Amino acid sequence: WLEVKSKEWEAEGIKKGIEQGSKNNRKEMYQTMMDKGFSISSIASIFSVSEDSIKKLLMKA
Repeated sequence: WLEVKSKEWEAEGIKKGIEQGSKNNRKEMYQTMMDKGFSISSIASIFSVSEDSIKKLLMKA
C-alpha cells in the first residue's frame, strides 16, 4: 500500500512541479514582452488570455 501511495505522491509532485515551471515561464515571457514595450492588452490578444490573468501573474512576487 505504501509503495503505491508513494508513487501516487511522486506523480502528483511531478505534476505540480511542471505546472509551477510552466507558470514561471509564462510570467517571464509576459514580463519580457512588457519590458520590450508590449501592452497588457496586446499580450492578452497574442496569447488568447485575459488581461486580468496576466496582471495577476505579474503581480505575484
